[in-house]
Amino acid sequence: MNFKRYAAFLLSAVLMLNMMMTVQAADSDGDSFDDDNGEDDCPNDYGTSYIDLSGCPDFDGDGTSDLNDMYPNDPSQSSDADGDGYGDNPLGSSADACPTIAGVSYVDRKGCPDSDSDGVSNWNDLCPLTGVGAVVDSNGCAEYEKDTDSDGVTDDSDLCPETEIGNAVDSNGCAANQYDADGDGVPDMMDAFPMDPYESVDTDGDGYGDNSDAFPEDVFEWVDSDGDGVGDNSDVFPADASYSFDADSDGVADLRDYCPDTPIGNLVDGTGCSGGQKDSDGDGYNDAVDAFPLDIDQHSDSDGDGFGDNILGNFGDDCPLQVGTSTVGLTGCPDADGDGMADLIDQCPTEASNLSLGCPDIDDDGFLDYGKTRVDSCSLESGTSDRGGVYGCIDSDGDGWADIIDSFDNDDEAWGDGDGDGFTDQSGLNYSDDCPSSKGNSTIY
Repeated sequence: MNFKRYAAFLLSAVLMLNMMMTVQAADSDGDSFDDDNGEDDCPNDYGTSYIDLSGCPDFDGDGTSDLNDMYPNDPSQSSDADGDGYGDNPLGSSADACPTIAGVSYVDRKGCPDSDSDGVSNWNDLCPLTGVGAVVDSNGCAEYEKDTDSDGVTDDSDLCPETEIGNAVDSNGCAANQYDADGDGVPDMMDAFPMDPYESVDTDGDGYGDNSDAFPEDVFEWVDSDGDGVGDNSDVFPADASYSFDADSDGVADLRDYCPDTPIGNLVDGTGCSGGQKDSDGDGYNDAVDAFPLDIDQHSDSDGDGFGDNILGNFGDDCPLQVGTSTVGLTGCPDADGDGMADLIDQCPTEASNLSLGCPDIDDDGFLDYGKTRVDSCSLESGTSDRGGVYGCIDSDGDGWADIIDSFDNDDEAWGDGDGDGFTDQSGLNYSDDCPSSKGNSTIY
């Protein structure tokens, strides 16, 4: 064993241990302030303070130790030189406007002298001797100290605090032109109703105040019982908001009177018409001569078929001189088969049908069993085909070609195969026939 090497190792270990003990002992509370050189003023208490003391507890983290911080929970303040409760830092919360003079003001500025303790500092207090507890304004004055209109009566006792300067007032602070017996804010000399607190103006002079007058600018009206906008004095039906006037005084309101000009004294029915006046639909033709008394668009029916002669009116007759029952295409024209379609346009005028062209469609597929165009090729079997001249037959793939002529009845892209070789005449498909006129079975180009 090499003794020298062993001795050197032991010496190094002792020196390192000694250094570690020395470093550990230099900051016993672990706050990074050195204990040995007196840097840490609180060596046994962890702390971050650095302004007044170093290394001492500082709860609000403002640099001043809790021992000397007058506001330990407020990081924006730490001192209060005059001890009035407001901090010295002008940029902090509740900053003292007078940091070297104790004061209780808080309204206009904080911490300044306030002789009457009303919150307004002496510098801005227009009433510095206000009694304790009185409510003051921003100028530091209570109502009993103010005289807004300078009439010698303080505002707290002045019943007229806005009297014009120079007017003589009584003990209540009111000039002769300011008395208001009903207390509505309008002087008696200007109040049309000086004893009524709810009224003061009568614009139309009808004796009813504007606040309660339904027609404040109409001297002949003031009440509207039914709220229809027409005053009761003019409203023939003051309790019915639906009606107001009856020009012919027959007891039937104008708005529902079919005969508003009935001579006075004539007996009328519920429509306001006498026996010789009634015109139920209001078309200008009395019911007695109106073929359509309830239709304002029609009044005559020359052929008596129930369709009015006015072609532009309701159910106008396209054949006004021919009795007819048609209702499809043309109205009021002859319809021999009674299917609603006029004979003039019915392709099957002697056979009834529910189709637009007037012909039968036994399978009800929309294609006529016979007629002039698009006749059903499969009249007993409902279908949708409409190509190749074959109409109304089954078309399984919906390509318009009937299955009976569709070589590919389950393929909506192909239908023809002229040479019958299983390849379609339609081009552009994987199975298109390159030789449509010659039957073949080749599949490789």
